[in-house]
Amino acid sequence: MQFKKALNQLRSVNVEINCIVLPAVKSKKAKKPEEELILTGLIERVLIKKYARDLTITMHKLTAMELMKVANGLTVFAEDVIYKTNNKYTQKIYEIICQWKDIGVYVLTIAKFKELLVLGNSYPEPTELISRIIRPAEKKLKLIGDVFLDLSVTKSGRVITHLNFIIKTKTLESNESNYYIRVKEDTIHLLRQYFGFKQHHIEQVEAIFDNINTLPAFRTKITELSFKLSERNRNCQPVQNVPSWVIASIKNEFLNQV
Repeated sequence: MQFKKALNQLRSVNVEINCIVLPAVKSKKAKKPEEELILTGLIERVLIKKYARDLTITMHKLTAMELMKVANGLTVFAEDVIYKTNNKYTQKIYEIICQWKDIGVYVLTIAKFKELLVLGNSYPEPTELISRIIRPAEKKLKLIGDVFLDLSVTKSGRVITHLNFIIKTKTLESNESNYYIRVKEDTIHLLRQYFGFKQHHIEQVEAIFDNINTLPAFRTKITELSFKLSERNRNCQPVQNVPSWVIASIKNEFLNQV
């Protein structure tokens, strides 16, 4: 009886969800964020089967989605940054990079980026898309944003296939040494996880990613190599010695920059 009473008390919990209208679709005349208030509950239903050792609890869908967003940092962005620019694409790019700021690097295809910005068939050439949409946002957010980005690209031959958003924050920039230590450690983890690097492999390229100036490009390069490795595996052309192949590719591109 006490267990059932506790569940009923849990079902009686009310939840208020404040939603901000996406900046990419806000009215150009709006001077304040457009908000919605949703009143809902925490638990939709509880199913208790007789003699069963477990039970089924179903949460209200909106509540569950909001909790997932908070847990993953998806709703955290500064409204004042959004309202310092009237460019809807800059606003939307800012919203995207805020969602991925804890990851450090967000890689997406040209098609996915255009889908997120609802660009349709506009800017069919990636170079035009970058120069007209992304570079202005990159420049603006470095001036006004608490979160901003450096853009690099991944190519297959001469064709741009992926956009690499290297995401930075003003907080991390103010303590640059800690930021690069964290990114360097994450880079070593990526080399171990995706390419089977051992310590002696890491030592062969450590001077390259230990350089603050080349580290962002280095991370972009290992992302590019990861895609190439997957493509070769799909085409039944596996690399026999992955660490050596990766080291050779990295040295070929960065050796003169160290």
